[in-house]
Amino acid sequence: MSEAVREAIQLNHYHLSAWYPLLTIFGYILILSYKKTMNLTKLEIYVSSLFALYLSIITDYLLGMTFNFYDYYDTGGDIWTPITVIPLYILTNIVFLNYYPFHSSTLKKCLYIFIWCVYAIAWEWFAVTYTSFFNYKKWELWYSAFIYPFLYFLLLANIKLIRRLDRKRF
Repeated sequence: MSEAVREAIQLNHYHLSAWYPLLTIFGYILILSYKKTMNLTKLEIYVSSLFALYLSIITDYLLGMTFNFYDYYDTGGDIWTPITVIPLYILTNIVFLNYYPFHSSTLKKCLYIFIWCVYAIAWEWFAVTYTSFFNYKKWELWYSAFIYPFLYFLLLANIKLIRRLDRKRF
């Protein structure tokens, strides 16, 4: 096995913090399994999850790698980051969209997004403060207060586009 491969799969002290995202992933699975019926179709789950992953890759590439604002675990490539980050993004997307009040008032919709933004900021704060899962370099927590609403609106715009395209069935 090459040295690069050995380093990529080696567990180090940074990866001991994987309990936090893994616990969150387990919580999302419990939430989704509690509700017997999903408000999303399989197609919506699949396509919106791919979009959420793409969005996370672009965001993390621009903010994390290009501008060097933050990173996951430690700098450099490893196998543990995708093992925790990919399911975390997919399940956050599914839970957010599955429980979104599509047919409620604008006030309820805004409140729902606000609650998710507060949750995401609190989750991020805990990850930065108590684990080494997520590390700030030039990033400040208050930046996230502007980023999360934008990201959630993109997820909602995407699911609306998926539904519109699915109705048209080219």
